[in-house]
Amino acid sequence: MNVKLDWHSDFLGICAYDDKIFPNHFSVDLHMVTKSENARHQNIAFERMKVIVNELFAHSIFVSHNNPLMQKLTDIYPEKMVVLPEEAYDQVIGIALYCKINAALEDAITCNKVRISSKFGDQVWYEFETGDAMGPFAKGTKLKGRRKNRIPWWHRSDLMTFDAVGDITVTTWEDLELGWEETAETEETYEFIPDRAAEVIDIKKGRKSPKFNAEVFNGGKQTDED
Repeated sequence: MNVKLDWHSDFLGICAYDDKIFPNHFSVDLHMVTKSENARHQNIAFERMKVIVNELFAHSIFVSHNNPLMQKLTDIYPEKMVVLPEEAYDQVIGIALYCKINAALEDAITCNKVRISSKFGDQVWYEFETGDAMGPFAKGTKLKGRRKNRIPWWHRSDLMTFDAVGDITVTTWEDLELGWEETAETEETYEFIPDRAAEVIDIKKGRKSPKFNAEVFNGGKQTDED
């Protein structure tokens, strides 16, 4: 059974145009449909989608790969760069988001339409849906300055929003407990000894207050920013 899903989010970001940068407020609507019959995979896919929007795209710097400010911005905030094949207009960011989400969801859920608007874009809504022309985001497109035979980040299922050169450590979906494989849980086993007489414990006598120090544990997912 396929289920249609709609999801909305707002996030802040920085956009670079030519030699200037501007703060911006984005709104996005995502229209999706479930493909997998596995409920666990559906939940994982939905959480991956939220990570892409709320962690990878939110509070990031959107910049074209050939923008004159590229190197300076990379030096300032290298871990939050969303590097695009064209200038960081709303419609370009929307297509990048569409591609990255579908790559990460790996057919457990499919995003078939993205709507995006921004404060700097005068609140005009741009729509992109399956079947529309993808321009430089089309698979197989040769982009100037890119290495041959390398899949761009927007068509990969990883947590990258730029293509790095050299060895870097990258957080994985498994690190966020959002891998497809189920983690085996260790079960406690108890041995039953029928010949042992049952002991009756009188909780009214000899009762002592337990002595321990309470510790507060962070129950959320751990990320590099924690």
